[in-house]
Amino acid sequence: MKSAIHRDTWLEIDITAIQSNIKNIKKYYAKEKHVFAVVKADAYHHGAVAVAQAALIAGVHGLCVSNLDEGIELREAGIQAPILVVGKIAPHYLAVAQKYMLQVTVSDWQWLEQALAYSGKPVQVHLKYDSGMNRLGVKTHEEMQKLLMTLSNHESFEIVGLFTHFATSDDSDETAMREQYTKFIALLDTIGMNFQYIHASNSYGTIRLADDERTNSVRLGILMYGCADEPLDLPFTLQPAMGLYSRLLEVKQVRAGEKVGYGFTYTCTEDGYIGIVPIGYADGWWRKNQGRYVFIQGYMCEIIGRICMDQLMVRLPKLFAVMSLVELFGPHIPIQTVAKELGTISYEVMCGIDMRVPKVFKNTTEK
Repeated sequence: MKSAIHRDTWLEIDITAIQSNIKNIKKYYAKEKHVFAVVKADAYHHGAVAVAQAALIAGVHGLCVSNLDEGIELREAGIQAPILVVGKIAPHYLAVAQKYMLQVTVSDWQWLEQALAYSGKPVQVHLKYDSGMNRLGVKTHEEMQKLLMTLSNHESFEIVGLFTHFATSDDSDETAMREQYTKFIALLDTIGMNFQYIHASNSYGTIRLADDERTNSVRLGILMYGCADEPLDLPFTLQPAMGLYSRLLEVKQVRAGEKVGYGFTYTCTEDGYIGIVPIGYADGWWRKNQGRYVFIQGYMCEIIGRICMDQLMVRLPKLFAVMSLVELFGPHIPIQTVAKELGTISYEVMCGIDMRVPKVFKNTTEK
């Protein structure tokens, strides 16, 4: 993590909000299950190490990452909890996975044929079943039985988990999700084998399948960060953990008829003031945010003109002081609102913020 911040644009991460969300979800929906906190993609850009440490303190059992390097980062930070790589790794990296004690995903026979050449210390694996999403995973009971039999007879692999992934768990219509769940349970019944970890539910699945007694683990992602793009009826309030802020770098007076920005796409309709904010598309604040609003000093202020690589301009209702706080999303502009207005999901907005935007961690010693 960066030791200092030398620019006036930053992400503010509230660690205690993440911990509160975890504790509440565990209390109401996953009290008897192993909770794996999903910290892939730099913990949805909240800071993987800081979030992983906080999540473990809050009571999660393990962590999920997307690739080996994400897992290695956590191990090198001193984290000892179980870490599952939910993505697919190349077979020739199995020795690396074993060195860092990372659990890996086995999702097809072609991969396993190559992996059988590995003869090092045992690597823990989770088998992936494709219950309908048509992403990673084997699609038939026969294929899964073949994987199980082969791995069980290979001393360099230890089977610890079986899982699937829901495609529509955030949909208020639960029909498709429950169809996938039924297929997964049918697989369990066919196999007739116990696993240390059996998991199907992501965040929304954890809530919607709270009555599930056949799995013993869940993977907690977006809800851990206090964000729900689709409404949920919860007995507690999710606490958003991320805010994006900047400051007015310069304020200038403009006259009616003057143009603003590249391509002169905005014309001032009256005399007034504009502010220049040091954030742009190189920071992940895309040009299509033009015409949206930011929050300054109690006012919603329109982003005018084309967003530049490093800066944008806003129309001000009155003269504001230089260095006034600018909220791009936070308590006054929820990230879900930003995502909806951009025609996307909050995940993409979070993960789209560039790494050059520094993080400030609230309620933690992490800096």
